[in-house]
Amino acid sequence: MSDREATYDEDRIYSARGRIIAALAEYADAWSSTEGGIVTTFVCGFEVMAPDGNLRLVETCGSGHEGKEPLVVWRREGILHNLLFGDRISAP
Repeated sequence: MSDREATYDEDRIYSARGRIIAALAEYADAWSSTEGGIVTTFVCGFEVMAPDGNLRLVETCGSGHEGKEPLVVWRREGILHNLLFGDRISAP
């Protein structure tokens, strides 16, 4: 089964997105320039070692209060581009 054919549990995905938004808001509060701000959109990527021993890249993105709203492709691409090449806040 390819990664694109993998099935997922939509309820778990939406539940996790809510917790991701909460964690990102807490993270953003670490800087005076974003403290108390509201996370409006997110793109997160991470690597997982699957039970079969293979590494897989997983991405989640969303917008809105609980992260359940879709994110248009051009916005996702813009965020990723700015993370790599643009002006951003980052910790060492």
